[in-house]
Amino acid sequence: MLFASLVFATALTGAPGDPAPAPTRYRIEQQIESQVDLSAFGQGEQVQTQNFTWFTTVALSDSAGGRALHVILDSVQADLGIAQVLAASYDSVRGTVYHGYLDDWGRLQSFTTTSNGGLFQGLFEAQVKGLFPRIKPNAREGESWTDTLSIETDTPQGTMNAVTITAFQLGGFEMQAGVQTTRIDASFTATTRGTLQTPAGPADLEGQGSGTGRYYLTVDGQLVKSASSLTGDALMTGGFAPVPIPIRTTTSTTVTRIE
Repeated sequence: MLFASLVFATALTGAPGDPAPAPTRYRIEQQIESQVDLSAFGQGEQVQTQNFTWFTTVALSDSAGGRALHVILDSVQADLGIAQVLAASYDSVRGTVYHGYLDDWGRLQSFTTTSNGGLFQGLFEAQVKGLFPRIKPNAREGESWTDTLSIETDTPQGTMNAVTITAFQLGGFEMQAGVQTTRIDASFTATTRGTLQTPAGPADLEGQGSGTGRYYLTVDGQLVKSASSLTGDALMTGGFAPVPIPIRTTTSTTVTRIE
């Protein structure tokens, strides 16, 4: 077990002279179900669902104690329920390029993009920022550690800040998609705060939640697949409502490497 852990820890930082891995394509699927309690308006609970599927190409290369990250958003599919999305919103983000740097923990730094904004840019950036687990350097199998991730999402529909505290644990080897991987288990708590533009006017949103996740990485640190789920409760306030509106949201996200 110790040998496996050392091999994995070495792979995360790379070895001198190792060739850069080939770009990897991923399919990122996210399902969001929101239960909105409209009792304040004399109505019952309403359930809203949204689904997103992102296709992206990711390349990593060794760079000064970490790894340079290059991401292309190949395409996106979305079902926003009753909300309609114009074709121009899809076309404007197709082929968008993102650049960043992952430090020795896998934390994303210096994230930039060529996009000029739009409905999907901020949503996809949040996906990229949470794509990789943060891994304690030289961690051994069974070892646990915590890390804090803050993600700011800015779209025409509003701005949201989510702060997630995650407890990670390094697991053992498992076969996934025909390759040997190391499992990273995660449990987390999250707090969110921000503003939204609704049909009834601007609103403030504040909430918290918890969830679990699991990542599978190859011995050279490439993500093969991951899955996470989050359940959270929030209150939405605004001049349009006499009392805060309770919202319960369940979010499920899966990442799959495309062969």
